[in-house]
Order: sequence, then structure tokens, then C-alpha cells
Amino acid sequence: MQSKIPVYPYNAKTAQERGEIEKWRESFRENCACAGGIDILIRENFDGMHLKDGTVEKIVELYGYKRVEHVLVNTVQERRGDGRFRPDNRAWAESHCIPEDEMHNCCFAARSHSAILDGFISHYRKLVMNLGMFNQKQCEPNSSELDYTGKVLVLSPNTLKEEYWSPENQLWRRVALGAARLHAAAPFFASALATANRRAGTGMILLEF
Repeated sequence: MQSKIPVYPYNAKTAQERGEIEKWRESFRENCACAGGIDILIRENFDGMHLKDGTVEKIVELYGYKRVEHVLVNTVQERRGDGRFRPDNRAWAESHCIPEDEMHNCCFAARSHSAILDGFISHYRKLVMNLGMFNQKQCEPNSSELDYTGKVLVLSPNTLKEEYWSPENQLWRRVALGAARLHAAAPFFASALATANRRAGTGMILLEF
């Protein structure tokens, strides 16, 4: 059964300031367990050349895409300068934000060999890609600076619960509140698009919250 504890987005210091240290502790424990689970699965399923089919899927089933990604990204960031990660996997990890926390981030970094983890990460990224979710590459650049009027709004996967991870659930349209123009700083209502043209193109704006 998949863990229901959400990934906490801040470090311990910020959690303390926000009065959310228990939420941080719960998430931190799950992060550590996930990292340990990755190492166990690699140890049990790597034959010296390849990981057995379904290995990455097992950890995703237990901890979910978001936490597995959080742990893998943190692992690569904790090994800055390690040339055994492929450039695309390194760039992928560096494009994510893990709040700095010198005391704790090292605790939820997987400890398996970097070359094996690199293959693990590639397989994880392929799983996510196969979900067919929209991303920044399919949307207008500099979305936060654009007028949203008449645009299809695409919710980032980070804003959705994983049970709603599908392209259809990402697509929304602005419901006007009287203003002629709408931008990232302005409040608005939006309605889901039950069906939409999957073709990437102009007029699609990625929303990050």
C-alpha cells in the first residue's frame, strides 16, 4: 500500500518557523525509508549488469512518484561532481529544488553505486514520461509573465495529487471575474476541461503553485 504522507516542501528550520515540525518529521522519516528501500531493491534485483524488470515500479508503488523523485533528486544533488551520472540525469536533478539542510539531506540520499542509480533514475524518468503529462516544454515560455486571457491553463504535476496525474486533469480554462486581462498575480476561478486537444502548441500556460 502506498504511503499517504505528503512530501513536505521545506527544510527543518522553515518547518519550525511555520509551526509544522511534525509534518516535516513525518515526511523526513518517509524520505529516509524510501532511500533505504531503493538501496534494498537494487541490492536484491541487480545482477551485476541489469536491474530486473519492475524494480523501479515497486518503489513507486510503495512511496509514490513524488517521494521517489524527491529522494532521487536529492541523491544526485548530494553527489555533485560525480561524473557517473549521465548529463541529462544530472540536468534533470539540478532543475528541481531541494531545500538546503546540511544536517538532514544526506540522510535521505540513496547509497547505492552511482552508475546503478543512474540507470534507476533513467527508468524512473521513463515511467513518468509514459504517463503523458504536459510539461514546460509544451507550454508558453515565461508563463508567469503572460496574460492568461483565452489561454489553456496547464497545472503542473507538482500541484496535483498523484491519483489525479493524467493529462486530462492538468487542463483548465480561466473563468473571467470581470477583468479583461489575467496574469499570475491576479486571483481567478478556473474550470476543468473534460476533453481537450492533446496537441502541444501556442496558448498553453503552465501554472506552478
